Amino acid sequence: MEKSAGWFRFIEIGLGILIVILSIYALAFPAATFVSIVVILAIILFILGIEKIIAGIFFHIRGRGASIGLGILIIIFAGLVIANPVLATWIWFC
Repeated sequence: MEKSAGWFRFIEIGLGILIVILSIYALAFPAATFVSIVVILAIILFILGIEKIIAGIFFHIRGRGASIGLGILIIIFAGLVIANPVLATWIWFC
């Protein structure tokens, strides 16, 4: 088995320490962790909405209007969650 390069080993150790610190933070502050996860998912949905709109406009696919409409709807919901993530997490548990 080959040894990793010195710089790569340093990156592995650094990322391991970062993961341990983030895990401790997540265990100490679960509400903040959950809100952070919701915001990250909202950003991913926002990017997906943009992709759906671009695919609907430039690619000749079946259901072109539905793709554009779904993309707009996804962007609206993602924007609402990004604007107020605490309310979005509160609605999640109701």
